[in-house]
Amino acid sequence: MAAGAVFLALSAQLLQARLMKEESPVVSWWLEPEDGTAL
Repeated sequence: MAAGAVFLALSAQLLQARLMKEESPVVSWWLEPEDGTAL
């Protein structure tokens, strides 16, 4: 259930960023990790 909660939190973060058209540090890190690896 923890994984589901994390997934929902990330989805909500991405949705909010799209609606507000602002990039939060979390979204930027999620889409473009500094180490160049995909989660």
